Amino acid sequence: MSIVDSRPTVTVAAIVRQTFAVLRRRAPAISALAALLIGAPRAAALAAPQDRGGIALGSAVLTLLLVAALAHITAGELVGQPVSGRSAFEAGASRIGSLLLLALLSGLAEFGATALLVAPGVFLFVCWMPASAVCVLEKRPAAASLGRAWRLTAGHRWTLTAVTVLFLVGAIALVLGGAIGGVVMLEADDRELPGRIVSSLLIGLAYAVVYSVAGVGGAVAYVLLRFAKEGPPTARVAAVFD
Repeated sequence: MSIVDSRPTVTVAAIVRQTFAVLRRRAPAISALAALLIGAPRAAALAAPQDRGGIALGSAVLTLLLVAALAHITAGELVGQPVSGRSAFEAGASRIGSLLLLALLSGLAEFGATALLVAPGVFLFVCWMPASAVCVLEKRPAAASLGRAWRLTAGHRWTLTAVTVLFLVGAIALVLGGAIGGVVMLEADDRELPGRIVSSLLIGLAYAVVYSVAGVGGAVAYVLLRFAKEGPPTARVAAVFD
């Protein structure tokens, strides 16, 4: 599965293929991280609603931790140097401050662009797709990560737009399926609490899958873009991406 010995092309098929190859090969680690950081917290929040502001902030931090860990796992798989789930989590957690700032900067810019017209917001999202992976793997500051992502995506933005649309359609279908299944379970259960728990678990599972695919897909795009433009690394991923 390693792409170190080749100069990969950045195509929709290549990104999708490598994304699901990583998900399949590292299913135990990715599933555990997604369940711990996304599925369980969201299910708990739905089953027992509390302060929405605190939940939103907590969900954002946990999502970024998952994205960071998946970047390390994905990069390791693609260069043939697997990284354990624990090591990936610890390495990702060390970058949480920069990731939060990156998310804030990009989110504000994308929101502002979308408020004017939808297309500019989508354009910025595509241009900055690999920014999180850049921030985590290259240990760059937030603003520098956005600039680096902008340069890496140049010349490949239509491809990345197609990948984004493809993943978005799948994500919407999966989340809607989880939501519909949750509502059905809730309506079918005469006991409100058990029904709420089951429906929350279904929706939490859907979110865990969506964020796993999105996180791995973004990291795959980064690695393919970097290798296609700059050539593959010649040393261990832990050294190359520092």
